[in-house]
Amino acid sequence: MEIETKIDNINVDEVTVIRDGEKKEIKVREVVPGDVVILSPGDIVPADCKIISSEGLFVDESSLTGESAPVEKDTKNNFLMMGTQ
Repeated sequence: MEIETKIDNINVDEVTVIRDGEKKEIKVREVVPGDVVILSPGDIVPADCKIISSEGLFVDESSLTGESAPVEKDTKNNFLMMGTQ
């Protein structure tokens, strides 16, 4: 089935970062302070992060806070917590 094939191809073990000025895919466990993490819709936040730039970013923090609706994030409300989506 096509849907199952697409789900099988999702790799939640990797994340896109900018490190040393280069954009690259790395294992989530290799994220270090100073990496700029690039998130796309549906991504799980791989580590606690500070937002340096965003546009229309909403994060589901219900697993941590119990809030029923996604929370809008921007450079003023700028902290993302590991494991949120």
